[in-house]
Order: sequence, then C-alpha cells, then structure tokens
Amino acid sequence: MKSMEIGRVVRMIAVMGLLGSALVTGGYASRAAAAGGLVDGEYDCGGGYTYRAMGKVDIQGNRFRYRPYGDVINGFAPFSMDASGAIQWGGPFGGLDEAPAQIVASKREAFGFNVMYNGNPTALINTMSCHAPGK
Repeated sequence: MKSMEIGRVVRMIAVMGLLGSALVTGGYASRAAAAGGLVDGEYDCGGGYTYRAMGKVDIQGNRFRYRPYGDVINGFAPFSMDASGAIQWGGPFGGLDEAPAQIVASKREAFGFNVMYNGNPTALINTMSCHAPGK
C-alpha cells in the first residue's frame, strides 16, 4: 500500500471514530441535559437489604413525580441538579419528606439516582435507589 493510501485510510478511520463517538455520547448528553441531568422516563425505585419495591419516579424534562408503590398522588414538580450531581427536589416526595420524615440528600449515580431519607431527625438514614429506564 502506498503511503498516500495509508494516510487516507487512517484519516477515514479517525473521522468514523469521531462521528461514532459524537452520535453515541451526543444522544445521551442531549437527553440528559434536557432532563436536568437525568434521562426522561420511568425510574424503578426500591431500598432495604432485600430491595423492596418503593414505587416509581417519572422524569420529564426538569420535572419529576414520585409515585409510591405506583400510585399517582402528586402532580409534577421541578427539580435541579448541580455540577456534583446533588439533586434538589422542588416539590413533595411522597411520605419521604412529610414531617417528621425528611430527605437528607439526593445524588445522581451511574444507574440513576439515590434518595437518602430518614423517618425522623434522630432516625437512621435509609436509601431509596431509583434505576433509570433500561438500567
């Protein structure tokens, strides 16, 4: 193979690699960015040592709705996420934040997100893990 042909093949491989990378990461990034950092869809949530189902969280854009045990009890409310992945919920989160219970922290994870909460200010902190659609 002549050096000119090798150069052309190398450039073509590089361009294809960049194009493939842009298509894969660009699609995910645009969906996640449109959702405030979380992909739109229905997240399955559960917790405990034996992982018991705790409901669903619907993400649409920068809004969420928690459906404990699948029941719709509230409409959509806003949420935001900072650069570190910490999530601030701008509305009710079922029984997880009804006094004396409180949400201690929420953070984006590779699988979706975690919500750390306790039943009262002196209780142990529990974690509800919510898995993104398809995860």
